[in-house]
Amino acid sequence: RIETTTRTATLDLNYGLTERLGIQVAIPYKHVESNAQIGGLVPVPYGEGGLGDIRASLKYNVLPTLRSMIVVGVGVDFPTGSYGRFAQGDVLAESTLQIGRGNFGIVPMLYQTYELIPHRVNQFASVSYRHTFKNSDGYKFGDEVSGALGLNVIPLEQTPWLVVTQQFNFRWMQNDAMDASLFQFNPGGAPILLDPAIKFRAIPTTGSTYVAYSPGVMFNVMNFASFYFIAQIPIHRDFNGNLQQQISYIFGMTKSFQLFGGTS
Repeated sequence: RIETTTRTATLDLNYGLTERLGIQVAIPYKHVESNAQIGGLVPVPYGEGGLGDIRASLKYNVLPTLRSMIVVGVGVDFPTGSYGRFAQGDVLAESTLQIGRGNFGIVPMLYQTYELIPHRVNQFASVSYRHTFKNSDGYKFGDEVSGALGLNVIPLEQTPWLVVTQQFNFRWMQNDAMDASLFQFNPGGAPILLDPAIKFRAIPTTGSTYVAYSPGVMFNVMNFASFYFIAQIPIHRDFNGNLQQQISYIFGMTKSFQLFGGTS
């Protein structure tokens, strides 16, 4: 039995440079815990936390109207998260347990929204693509395509501070790949080297397809800030024999204010 729990707290900052152009900086703090119990072997717990890879994005609203909006953008993932964590002793923890990915990434994105019923029902959709370059360890995290489609609904006209959200989330991840040396296990002695230089081989137990239904609520508290809670419930999972994502929860707060004469 192998269990991994990942907790991420993200400070998400947005600033409007003009009425159409804005910048976004997402600063994550990650904590990863893993525990493996395989047969009669002694379990090896693992836990690490720290600053993750910071993402900076530039966004442009190409269709600003009273009822609709289309925003295009491109982001850059900076390798600020640690990639040199050890599982035990001098054994490097596997790449999927590291806090960061170890190299830069490029993330183009698209966001669309339309008011089906003004001030009551809002439809939204988004899609993004992430490409991370191979890191110094010879490991490349697979490309990722993420999408969302949903509705924000104010159920009662008398309670505009309460918003119910219903959405579906999709994520496809390509197999990771790595450069490595191939050894054959030798129960009687040292491993036997078969190939000293395997280049960019796909890792079969990585890569996944994931679809989730995500209901949630948002509260506007006295026009000071908005609080939200969303549950992601898997309805389709294909993880190539690896760990499968269970129900996850997202909660947070959003606050807007004027800064240096601009709109945040």
